[in-house]
Formats: sequence, structure tokens, C-alpha cells
Amino acid sequence: MLHRTLDLRVLLLATLAQSLAGQSWNSNGVTQIAGFGVDHMTSDAAGLVAYNATSQKVWLEGPGGWSSFNASPSVRQWATCASASGNVYLFGGATSAGYENDLFRFDRSNNDWQQLAPTTIGGPGPSARIYSVAAATPNGLLFFGGKNIATFFQDTWTMQDNGGSVSWVQHPTPATLWPRFAHAMAPAPGGTVVLFGGAASFFGPVLDDCWVFDPVAGMWTEHTGTKPPATTSPSMQYDPVRDLTVLVHPNDSTWEWNGFEWREVPITSSQSWSQPKVTYDASHGTRVFKISPNSFTEHSYAPSIVDFEITLATTCSQAGGQPLLLDAFENDLPFLGETMQMMASGMASTSLVVGGIELSNSGTSPLSCGCMLGLNATATVFTFLPGSGAVRQWSFDVPNNNSVSGITLDAQAFAVEPLNACFLTATQRATLTLGR
Repeated sequence: MLHRTLDLRVLLLATLAQSLAGQSWNSNGVTQIAGFGVDHMTSDAAGLVAYNATSQKVWLEGPGGWSSFNASPSVRQWATCASASGNVYLFGGATSAGYENDLFRFDRSNNDWQQLAPTTIGGPGPSARIYSVAAATPNGLLFFGGKNIATFFQDTWTMQDNGGSVSWVQHPTPATLWPRFAHAMAPAPGGTVVLFGGAASFFGPVLDDCWVFDPVAGMWTEHTGTKPPATTSPSMQYDPVRDLTVLVHPNDSTWEWNGFEWREVPITSSQSWSQPKVTYDASHGTRVFKISPNSFTEHSYAPSIVDFEITLATTCSQAGGQPLLLDAFENDLPFLGETMQMMASGMASTSLVVGGIELSNSGTSPLSCGCMLGLNATATVFTFLPGSGAVRQWSFDVPNNNSVSGITLDAQAFAVEPLNACFLTATQRATLTLGR
């Protein structure tokens, strides 16, 4: 009954809300780079770094635009380039001498690459190869896949750079995580790494599997739910502000990974991509670069306004209990037409718990025992949260109606325990902004 009542109240007030545009990719112009193709586009702590290992050129983005510099690593093809801990790294590739497994770190002091000395800590690292893919973990880089002249690889490695002293650790790979190349990996919510797609060999098959690597456990887990279509050469990057990983698919669709599930983003202004490269830096947010032989076109991402934010941070506890907390379940967000999941935790196992939701208001008032009431309690939809544990979950269906995009709702959970002196306690309040 909650979602029906909520739908009615929200839709009755829809005419008071401004209908806001959905997500879009907005062109920021073309940069001409005659004679220079971009193989790699990533960022360090200072901004974007573009690199072509065949032309031995580095391009750096600054306030006045892009500047180019000569690069010292030997001419190579199909190397691996990724950023971690504010640095950009280059690994392997094919040179005139054969396949390589050398490792470089980009040095802003001279705008060139510094080769990191080989190490025996944890072994020499991945063998010489091309087409490997790397992504940042909280402590370094994760490498997976690639090939040499005869073998497509499925080995998993993490690398840590401690001031130029490099250590490698090899981790187990499930047999069902096939060898591959032309796949994508990126950081993901919770300090994990998400892997998607690629091809098992030059002759296929093209893959649509999705795997999540936990650096703490050193293990892969397969995600078997909804996924983007099978493809080679997708591109994705993590947005730490929104806590989502954005994937640009070669079929021109855009997807987001919240750590638990994929959703296709309903883009209102899409592009026809050519070799898309998704980047993120703090100054510009998420961008994608459409690569051509002598230029690249920059597009900035205008993401959904959808949001879940704790707006009343005051916490309180039942007698002898843990602080009562409110959170979105599994990084859920209130997208139109989807079910919003929330959970409350910290109450006594015997407590009666209800969740409340209403049109947003900024008022608060005191409850007993230092708790705060963040709802006005006059036009609130309450629902009983069943169960007998310290954690209770509740949900509602967000209306699938563009006219409610931009409406904000307040949510708070309340625990009643008659045998406690603090018989009525409350979680924080969250404000939910609805959107596509």
C-alpha cells in the first residue's frame, strides 16, 4: 500500500515540480592532433594524460588546452595504461624486440615516463604480453588478461608501488573467468573492481560476462544479473562523487554499475562513438573522448539528478544499543520506475519499527533521549517494517513519470521499544531526489 499512496501524493503535486532533463553527453568541441592518435586516456592527480606509445607522444590537459611532449619509452603497440593512487602507469606491449613486461610511471617533473626497476617481491609480475587491462584498487593496480604470441591469458595480478619499489601478488582466477582481451575494467563502489566483456580469442566468442574483484579477499565473484550486451572494447570509469561506474558501450548505449547491478541509462542526447575512452577527473567529472586518427572530440556527462543524501545526521540509540542508522540498500537510488530499497539498523531485536516518507521539508524537532524528528508527521506515509532483528528493510516503487523528476522526499525510520526508557528512537533522515 505504501507505493500506491506515495504515487498518489507525488503525482498530485507533480505540477508543482519542474520537469528536468535526463542524462546527456554534451559536446565540448574538437581537439586537432595531426599525426597523433590517442591510444590511452587516463588521469593522474594533476589532470588528464593522453598517450600514444607508437608515436612516443604524451599530451597533457591544462587551463590553456592541450600540450604535447616527447616520450622516452621505446615505440610499442597494444600496451596497458592505467592510473592508481594519483599516478599513471604503462605496462608491456610489443616493441621491435618482442613482447614486453616492463613497467613505467609518468613523472610530471619532466613530463616523461620513469621506468620502475624490476623486482622479485612477489615474483616478476605478469609475463610479457599485449592487450592486458588494468584498473585501480585502493592500494595499487589490478591486471587481468592479454596475450602473447601463442596464449590468451587468464591470470590475475595486483601491483603496489611503494615509492618506486614495486611488489606483485598473483591471485587465483576461477576457471569460468575465461582468458580474454579487449575487455574493460574499472574501479567500482566499495573499493572493488568490475570487469566486463571482451573476447576469448581473435576468433571469439565475444563475451558479456561481468566479474567483481575484491582486493581484500583477493577473489573474483561473477555477477549473473542484468548486464550490457556482449561486446569488445567497451570503456568505463568510476565516478567517486556519485559512487557509480559509468560504461560507454560501442553500440552507443550508456550503463551504470552501482556495485550490485547494472542499469542502462536513458540518455536524452546520445552520440555515435568511435573508440570511446571514458575518463574521470575532479575538475571535469566524467567525460568521454571520441577518438579519430587526427583529433578527438570531448563530451561531458550530465548525469541524473537522482540522489540519496543524509540530511539529518543526528544519531541516537535505544538503551544499550547501537546507533540507529538509515541507508540505501545495496547502493540503491530513487530512479523513476524502479523500486527504492532502504534499510534501518541498530534497533533492539524486539522493537516495533516503521519507516516514514513524505514530501521534503527542512524542519526538525526533538524526540526523547536526544533523538530528532526529521519528518513533519502531518502528511507522512508510514509502513511497518517486519522482522525481529537489528536490521529492517523497506522499499517503495518510484513513479515512472517524467513530471516528478526533481521532486525530493524525506525518509526516516522509527523504533518503538516500550520496555526501554528511550521508548521512541529514530534514525537519521535521508532526502531522496527522484530522477531518470
